[in-house]
Amino acid sequence: MIPFKGTYRTAAIIAIVHVAGAALTAWWVSVAAQTSGQAPMIWIVWMLIDFPVSFLSYELLDASPIIVHVIIGSLWWFFLGMVFARIFQTPRTSSAPSNNACMDSSCK
Repeated sequence: MIPFKGTYRTAAIIAIVHVAGAALTAWWVSVAAQTSGQAPMIWIVWMLIDFPVSFLSYELLDASPIIVHVIIGSLWWFFLGMVFARIFQTPRTSSAPSNNACMDSSCK
């Protein structure tokens, strides 16, 4: 059984990659902050990656960078993945007319 099909799968993969990157960044910041006071500045890069939602989240929620980028940013990229996958998705139906198009006897 496939948990996600089509556009959901593409969007889920994008969101999972985003979660992994943001979680690894959070781990790196926690380790590097012990030796460098500028380690948290890496979140600026993530703010650019998650631009519209990160800016609004920082301003409106006053939340920590981990919550903003791991949760809200990943939901944003799931949504973007859905939109882009639907835009670029090839139609699966054929454009040829079907045999059931004419039901009455005058079409024969």
